[in-house]
Amino acid sequence: MRCKALRWLWFDQHAPITEYFAVKVLGKQLLLNTVRGMNHHSTSASSSSHALLEGIAIATNKLLTIRDHHDAEQQAMAALGQSIQVDRIYIFENHPHPESGEVCTSQRWEWVALGIVPEIDNPILQNLYYYDFIPRWYNWLGRGKVISGLVEEFPASEQEVLAPQGIQSILVVPITIRDLFWGFIGFD
Repeated sequence: MRCKALRWLWFDQHAPITEYFAVKVLGKQLLLNTVRGMNHHSTSASSSSHALLEGIAIATNKLLTIRDHHDAEQQAMAALGQSIQVDRIYIFENHPHPESGEVCTSQRWEWVALGIVPEIDNPILQNLYYYDFIPRWYNWLGRGKVISGLVEEFPASEQEVLAPQGIQSILVVPITIRDLFWGFIGFD
C-alpha cells in the first residue's frame, strides 16, 4: 500500500492548534485533522504527528482489509481515536427526513474511549434537522469547511445539542463523496 501525507497547521489566537493532514491512499485523497491545546511543546507536536500517522495507517488497513463494513468502520475509528487520544469519534450521514423530506443528519457510527458514555442510541442524534439545531453546519460543512472550537463559544442552538453530551471542544470535518456533501466525522 502506498501512502503519501502532507501536514500543515492552522493557528487562531482563540482556538486550539488544528493540524490538517492531506493523505493520499491508493489514489484516494483524504483530509484528516487533529486538534490540540496551545500549551503543547514542539516535541509533543512531533509525537502527536507520529501518533496520528500511525493511527491513520492502522485505520486505513482496517478499512481496506475487513470485509464487514460496520466492523471496519468501528475498528478504524477505534485505532484513530486511541492514537490521537480523543474521547469520541462519530460519523453522521445526511439524508432526507423520513416525514418531511427536508435535509437532516443521523449518527451512524461511534467510537468512545473507556469511561465515556456512548451517544449512538441517543434519539436526538437521529433525523436531526440542520436548520433547527445546527444551522451553520450544513452551509459551512457543505462548502468543505471545518468546524472547531470550544462548545461554550458556539451559538446557543448548537450548545443545546452538544453540551448535554459533555462535549467541551469539538472538531467536525465534512465527508464528501463524488462532490456531494455526504455527512461528517466529528472528534471531541
